[in-house]
Amino acid sequence: MDDSTSASGKLGFMLLRHTSEDSSTLFSALIGMLVDEKHRGKGLSNTFVAIWLRLSIDLGVFPRAENIRKPLISAALDKFGFQPRKGSVEVEVSPISNVDHHGKWEADIALYSP
Repeated sequence: MDDSTSASGKLGFMLLRHTSEDSSTLFSALIGMLVDEKHRGKGLSNTFVAIWLRLSIDLGVFPRAENIRKPLISAALDKFGFQPRKGSVEVEVSPISNVDHHGKWEADIALYSP
């Protein structure tokens, strides 16, 4: 087994909901995403969103996002031009201090959302 993939061989997954508001308009809504822990921090969430958008466009389905309470998913959607219909989300970005990295890559900041 290659060390670059998890035991299941998956990099992650996206949770989508497909709906139709009338007989001719189909929607694909992003409601969740997970990137395997070994592959986080490599931009895969942006790649997953790009693939989902390309598939939606190719299939004639309107992409949209449902109520997203995850700031990192919201940030990925923002890069592709998604805008919230109303409201906003407070996010706190804080430095992580006193962390012993033991030679491994670790995050330098923490992102918190209520």
